Amino acid sequence: MMDEATRTELEAAAFRALLRHLLVERPEVQNIEMMNLAGFCRNCLSRWLHEAAVERGIDLDKEAARTLVYGMPYAQWKALHQGEASAEQRAAFGEAFAANVGEKGQSGVSNELASSPLVWKRMPRSAVSLATDHGIYALFLRKGSVLPGVLLKDDGLLYIGKAEGRNGLKGRCHFDARTKNHSPRKSLAVLLMDNLGLFPVLVTKPNSPATWGLDPDSEAKLSGWMHSNLDLALEVCESPEGRERELIARYAPPLNLDKCEQSDQQRRISALRSKILSRLKR
Repeated sequence: MMDEATRTELEAAAFRALLRHLLVERPEVQNIEMMNLAGFCRNCLSRWLHEAAVERGIDLDKEAARTLVYGMPYAQWKALHQGEASAEQRAAFGEAFAANVGEKGQSGVSNELASSPLVWKRMPRSAVSLATDHGIYALFLRKGSVLPGVLLKDDGLLYIGKAEGRNGLKGRCHFDARTKNHSPRKSLAVLLMDNLGLFPVLVTKPNSPATWGLDPDSEAKLSGWMHSNLDLALEVCESPEGRERELIARYAPPLNLDKCEQSDQQRRISALRSKILSRLKR
């Protein structure tokens, strides 16, 4: 009989051999190909490593687990080895991811291959560890929550946005931001103005058009409502501009007030936002 320590040692050696095969001998095999054919990929290995650490009380976050698996920062691996997925591959991935990962999925920041925001893993903002990756994020109304004045589809999709620049996803997503700089917060503010007792304020800057935001107490109220009623889903991608336009045009979420054909409720939200600015400027 093989003792447990020897078995663990052999299993660890087999895992290292698997990593060497996937990372050194066959780096050209794409994660999306693996996921579509086998229901797992290199990202799954890093997730399993992270989950094993959590179960044992070991401090190993998701980024560190990915670095251990890939042997380098994940962004560096993608730049070296990841190609562009075809539309057919993305469509197949959506089904494969939902069937094989689903609710067991990662926090979203490594699910860059998911074809639709409707299959991305949704989580409360407090449960998502945001990195500086570029990507796409989606806001969903949590099941059982109500947003006055908005008619939603069953999927609850509210808004799709992109994250670029130095701070990437970590610098967006709107949950604890200032309303003056964040379009979805402004739209939520006009819809929740009476319910939450929000107080808009005029914001002016030299050589810039006037805009509006909320006073500090109102900012805190809106952020609290968002944390209690919205979920966040993410997709990492190197060039989010085109991806964002594609998804907004396809789904036309009600809080996206451009880049898609506007519905009556989107036009109404835009009018309410303009009305507040006009009133504050008098």
